Amino acid sequence: MRILAFLILMTALQAGAQVKNLPYRNGFETSAQRSEFTSVRLGDTLAYNWSYHVSSLKYAYHDYPVGGNPDDTVSDWLFTPPIKVTNGAVLSFRYFVYGITGTVSPSDEFSIWYGKRNTNPENGTYVRLLDLTHKISSTMSNWRDTAGIQLPFTTDTGYVSFRYRATTNWFTIGVDSVVVKIPGLSVNEIRGMDQVKIYPNPCVDVLNIQAASNIRCLSIIGTDGRELVRQAVDNATYSMPLTSLDRGIYTLRLETVDGITHHRLIKL
Repeated sequence: MRILAFLILMTALQAGAQVKNLPYRNGFETSAQRSEFTSVRLGDTLAYNWSYHVSSLKYAYHDYPVGGNPDDTVSDWLFTPPIKVTNGAVLSFRYFVYGITGTVSPSDEFSIWYGKRNTNPENGTYVRLLDLTHKISSTMSNWRDTAGIQLPFTTDTGYVSFRYRATTNWFTIGVDSVVVKIPGLSVNEIRGMDQVKIYPNPCVDVLNIQAASNIRCLSIIGTDGRELVRQAVDNATYSMPLTSLDRGIYTLRLETVDGITHHRLIKL
């Protein structure tokens, strides 16, 4: 069945959504954070919609429409709340793009858009910022980081939107740790977290981490942006073996109950 008119599943935020000031962060950790996002459907409504993974690792995701009618295309959009960006802003987030074969079909799309006025992507203001469809992997939850995505200047409030489009492919995406901030403002300034101790660094075998609040999870990211290690923690301290890593420079990403920090890590 083809739906000709779009269906907004979460209408409560449309008219009375609270405008967010910079910096804005949403890691989908709580139901309140998840309720800030709005899902809009422009295509087939019988397949999966945007949803949330709410176990130890919390994030937004869209599952695949395998088995659907080839004539019915899923076109689902996930919008941030309105964000005040009158002085300019940059966007960052984490994501994965998964396909069971590691390939995309012509109808597949995972892209990031930006516009204003409302959460109607057909209102004439939305422009595509980035297409990440080609980042597909045959490994589930192969998380990657983005940073420094410049948002177009606007004197109005703006909305960031994540678009999922597919027809019959096994095509799944995930989004986490959405941050919109003033250009040049560091992650540590956003979080107010400067009480993280990491030692020894450089490190040979075991890295010790001490944070001021519980560490939700940690990641080690290579210079190519690939997430090499991801570990749920749920403690303010953690000792992590690094023997599986080659010598080199990495980024250690810590997600705590207070926010996110990135740290340079040297493996000897």
